[in-house]
Amino acid sequence: MDQFPLYFGLVCGGFFFLFVLAAGVGLLIFGSRSKKKSDLSQGWPSVTGKVLASSVRESRSNEDNGVKVAYYPDVAFQYEVAGKDYSSKNRSFGAVTPLKSQEAVLRILEQYPVDSTLLVYYDPQNPTQAVIERAADGIKWVLVLGILALIVAGCTGLGLLVSLITYFT
Repeated sequence: MDQFPLYFGLVCGGFFFLFVLAAGVGLLIFGSRSKKKSDLSQGWPSVTGKVLASSVRESRSNEDNGVKVAYYPDVAFQYEVAGKDYSSKNRSFGAVTPLKSQEAVLRILEQYPVDSTLLVYYDPQNPTQAVIERAADGIKWVLVLGILALIVAGCTGLGLLVSLITYFT
């Protein structure tokens, strides 16, 4: 069997390198922005809001060993700032972390029964940005995955560079 030409490996490796690099950078940007928003929200003013909906959302995915089900808490709420009504579904900042059981989600949703009142924290510069929990969920994992992706991209890039240098020397 003939060997593949060098450019084929470089092109494939280059695409892999760029994809993983972009994913790593994207995850780090998303994580750092969410962390920054979470930190800024600690000083945001609050208003009383009302829970419009509180439900469990299921996500199913087919895997080799069967169907995997993940559960998420969905909370919709409305609030008023300076006489203008707003609504949101952003419970917190960051990645939405899936839970493995409906019971775990229901424990979270117990805090948000429909028609109940709650504190809504909003960005005074942009009142459409609001949350009911000022923590940034899942940010540590997003940052860890971003760093791991950059490490893989670095190793891939280094391997491509060594291949090029070796080929041309």
